[in-house]
Amino acid sequence: MVLWKQIRQINFMIPEELLAAVDENAKSSYMSRSQYIRSVLNKATTERQANTLKELRGDMPREFLDTDDS
Repeated sequence: MVLWKQIRQINFMIPEELLAAVDENAKSSYMSRSQYIRSVLNKATTERQANTLKELRGDMPREFLDTDDS
């Protein structure tokens, strides 16, 4: 499905009160509603990917970094 069609479906599912808040935030960022929703979704996706990478890496042993070579 094309992105603008997905955003249009998202707009239909969002309650009016939340759409008003989205419109207000979009205007303060000088964006349209769809641009604002797209930027929020992109940011959330990026953060989720970063968190997933952190979880995959876990607590890697770093004792070798603390050794004194002198």
